Amino acid sequence: MLGAAPSVGADVDDANVEATATRAAAAAALIATAGSVDLRIPRTMRALVKARPEAGAELLEVSRPAPRTRELLIRLEAVSLCGTDLHIYRWDPWAEQRLGRYLPRIFGHEMAGRVVAHGPGTGAVPLGTRVAAETHLVDWTCYQCRTGREHVCANLRILGVDADGAFAEYMCLPERNAWPAKGSHRR
Repeated sequence: MLGAAPSVGADVDDANVEATATRAAAAAALIATAGSVDLRIPRTMRALVKARPEAGAELLEVSRPAPRTRELLIRLEAVSLCGTDLHIYRWDPWAEQRLGRYLPRIFGHEMAGRVVAHGPGTGAVPLGTRVAAETHLVDWTCYQCRTGREHVCANLRILGVDADGAFAEYMCLPERNAWPAKGSHRR
């Protein structure tokens, strides 16, 4: 009936609408501040893995890595082969000596991809930014790193050799090792 006074039920409906709006606003705020550009990031991924100390590699379903402190999660868009990858695939003496005790390992380090999640302590490279990788992972704590000579880091690690690499759907990368492409950020 038009012009009738609202009933007690209407007050309850108004309260439900307000509560729903508050929950929706909270959810929107959570999504806006999420450390991920894609909330549908899978828990597993395909990766080319050097699983055994012999020639070859295996395409496996593995757990997707989670970014740790100062790391980004990258969705890989392009990767390529390099001589290091051929050594690992063929399992020559260099690969055996360098990786022998660190298997299984996702290899590959020539890559480009998009930042899809931030680990704690990151944010300088925005979500959605296309990046390439500086593949030399330095510790930033040794004498060389503390004195500006990180190119001779005492504890240097190589992406795809000493740490899981880019022959996968996703990889983690220290934010300092991410080189953003100009004009690549998507909003």
